[in-house]
Amino acid sequence: KVPERPGAVHPDAQPLDAIILKCLEKNPKQRYQSVVELQKDLATYLKANYSDSLKESIRINDLHRSAYYCGDLVLICMKAGDLTAAYKYAVDLARYPAGDVRAQATELAEQIKLRIEMGAHELPDELVQKAEVVVHQVRVR
Repeated sequence: KVPERPGAVHPDAQPLDAIILKCLEKNPKQRYQSVVELQKDLATYLKANYSDSLKESIRINDLHRSAYYCGDLVLICMKAGDLTAAYKYAVDLARYPAGDVRAQATELAEQIKLRIEMGAHELPDELVQKAEVVVHQVRVR
């Protein structure tokens, strides 16, 4: 029996129907073949949602929320291996704080840019961990 679409049961789940149904697929060859594959689809979904939320927070001039969404987008893109988007959002993130935190956010953006220029396709765990700290610092200021 084919499972019911999650969005039919709970309308808020509708945007995730394709991802959930692929996870539940009876034929193993039609399921996600790796966690990385699933993570990429989830990251794409999250990027779209957070990007819309970021635009709305900018439109209403809610800088605290904008920094929050921008920070999440940096982390999502870094973890998904979308270095160009991670760099773009890291540059934006550096505009929100002042002082030492701004310098750290700017340095993070430069390190991502350097990896792009080197042709890297993913970022080292240490850089992702540094980004988590910087994003946290931006949020609490």
